[in-house]
Amino acid sequence: MEEDNETPSSSTLKSASKERKYVQKFKASWLEHPDFKTWLKKSDKGETKAYCKICDCDLVCGMSELLKHKNSAKHTKKDGCYFAMWKNVNFFEQKSDARY
Repeated sequence: MEEDNETPSSSTLKSASKERKYVQKFKASWLEHPDFKTWLKKSDKGETKAYCKICDCDLVCGMSELLKHKNSAKHTKKDGCYFAMWKNVNFFEQKSDARY
């Protein structure tokens, strides 16, 4: 006599335990957000990616991911340099315009 085992196979358990994970798409409204508008743009690598103009890197879309990146050491350090550079460029443009 053969025993009837009612236990699911390991492949069934694996597929049953997999959950669908939501993947956030880029939102155009983030471009107007005060925390992001100076450095964020849509990535060329797909609709689920954002791009940091300051760090020159692609990011995973999502409000919490973007805020984490904004507060990261890499971004904060480069943001300070970027702001100083922009301020100097703007200063020199104003000086040269004043002469004419």
